[in-house]
Amino acid sequence: QNCGATVVSHYCPDCGQKHPQKRLTLKEVFHLAYESLVDFDRGLFFTAWQLLVRPHVVIRDYIAGRRVIYTNPVKYMFIWLGVSTFLSLAVIDIDKLQQQMNAQTARTADEKKFQHDAMEFLTTNPQVMYAVLVPLLGLFALWFFRRSGYTYAEHLTANTYLMAQSTLVLIPTYPLYLLFPNHFAQVSFWLSLLMFAYYMFGAALLFNNGGGYWKPALKGLAVSVLAYLMLFLVLGIVAFIAAILYVINTR
Repeated sequence: QNCGATVVSHYCPDCGQKHPQKRLTLKEVFHLAYESLVDFDRGLFFTAWQLLVRPHVVIRDYIAGRRVIYTNPVKYMFIWLGVSTFLSLAVIDIDKLQQQMNAQTARTADEKKFQHDAMEFLTTNPQVMYAVLVPLLGLFALWFFRRSGYTYAEHLTANTYLMAQSTLVLIPTYPLYLLFPNHFAQVSFWLSLLMFAYYMFGAALLFNNGGGYWKPALKGLAVSVLAYLMLFLVLGIVAFIAAILYVINTR
């Protein structure tokens, strides 16, 4: 049906389409949804569980070409970013967070409004931040783990999976924002440590090569710290330019 090739087995050798295709019924629709999401031999939940317990296996398999059983890394990242954004908007009060930040520093009305708009944009569009962060992680990983033999594209794939899984790991912790509504900054700090810990865990398993786990774990920490510092630098420059333009346009 997809490519017009002659099929004599269960799957098309040209495009991979299952054969024969069943007529769409409600049962078939739910079956296809189950196969793509809940099937514990492949799909989204399979990928999520494997990245939680064996991230090195998923990444090595995907790089080596064993990809059918795993969700594509970019698709995987956007799925969990979408879920994370939806839940974070439900539990994080941007206005209250802004009030806490304003209480610590004296700001003009224009500065407060700009900061509020910028924070709201990043909260509702985390893919913008990840679009900068993941390439930076891949770049620093290419340098720190250059002996692994992975190309930049392969490091990019590995870091897309690791950052997507870091997002998923944080999702169950979002109720902490409801339990400690007056301590957004502190909660965010501790949750960021959890992300660093998972990244170190993934790096330790992926790059140990039988030589121990502490060295690749510490290199993974260096990669993530440097990437975040560079991200904050880039965002700071962009925010500075945007703030100037905002002030000019509002006068």
